[in-house]
Amino acid sequence: PGSPILVTGANGLIRSHICDQLPSRSYLVCGTVRDTAKADRMLHFFASCHPKTPALLFEAPDRVSPGCFDAVVFGCDSIIHVTSSMSEIAAEKVIPTVMVGVLNSLKSAANEESVKEVFNTSSSVAATLPMPGGEYSIDEGSCGEEAIQKT
Repeated sequence: PGSPILVTGANGLIRSHICDQLPSRSYLVCGTVRDTAKADRMLHFFASCHPKTPALLFEAPDRVSPGCFDAVVFGCDSIIHVTSSMSEIAAEKVIPTVMVGVLNSLKSAANEESVKEVFNTSSSVAATLPMPGGEYSIDEGSCGEEAIQKT
């Protein structure tokens, strides 16, 4: 295996796909999960697909705690932080939680000399629902209002 990359929330939908792609590009997957006991299915799948490149999972139960990624980022070349929060649906509660998680990943990166880059991404659904054939724009103020109204 090559360079280690930390993927926060590795057992999430988008993040699990990211983890699945990294070994084919010679990266070692180091991931965080809220509860390692609940990540067995992911580890079994990963081992069957990538028998020569094991995934390393670390518990980080609360992404809003200061320093929550400090210990697990040690020795990693990069961090991939996929922003998400499924605990709330109200934008005024989701956005602050997401922002703290992003800031925590950036602070951990800044404190670890091995980290060369940080990737922060999310699903487009966080900004808007797909509207086939319709015109719309997405900017920093977009916050999935259509999805919030439908729930």
